[in-house]
Amino acid sequence: MKEIKTIYKPSHWLTSLKAGDVVVGKLLTRFSDQSFSVILARFNERHGQERNIFIHYHFKRSKQIMVLVCVSWADHVEEYKKKKYEEDWKQKIPLEFRGN
Repeated sequence: MKEIKTIYKPSHWLTSLKAGDVVVGKLLTRFSDQSFSVILARFNERHGQERNIFIHYHFKRSKQIMVLVCVSWADHVEEYKKKKYEEDWKQKIPLEFRGN
């Protein structure tokens, strides 16, 4: 089972990641996934290409758990071009965190 970290500073958590990482975090408030998705979108847009990383996320609402799957920027571009966006990265989510 993957270690579940409590997320206090989402931006700090994002900057600590690198391509190939699959991490799991627990959000502090019930609706913080909405604000986190904005932070993540801005991170991917502003810093992703320069850091050679794109971060996908899956939110398991019933447990307030977020799974981040980090891929290289080049892999993300290939996923998008080949329309494999929904397939490849989701296979990296640990089984116990799949689904809603």
